[in-house]
Amino acid sequence: IIRISKMNLKRGNPNIGGWNKRQVVMVTPKGNWVVFESATEAASKMGLERRNISHCCEGKRRRCGGRWWFFFDDDRWITQLRKIQKELENSQAI
Repeated sequence: IIRISKMNLKRGNPNIGGWNKRQVVMVTPKGNWVVFESATEAASKMGLERRNISHCCEGKRRRCGGRWWFFFDDDRWITQLRKIQKELENSQAI
């Protein structure tokens, strides 16, 4: 493991940025989904706060920006996607 000093963090050492990033998945209310390389990338592209996306992925928050957010390696996003698809099928059957 690489030791990271406070000095490197203050200077913005480009070699240590993103060393602990995880892919995140955005699921929309219509059942569409997009994978981002990190919560930081998702936040910058969607115009949202990174910490709010992270809180959704950790289960501390339900939604951010009207969408659900999950870590890609977590199966909860697939369950949510199936739930949305069932709701859409039921609404079309009526």
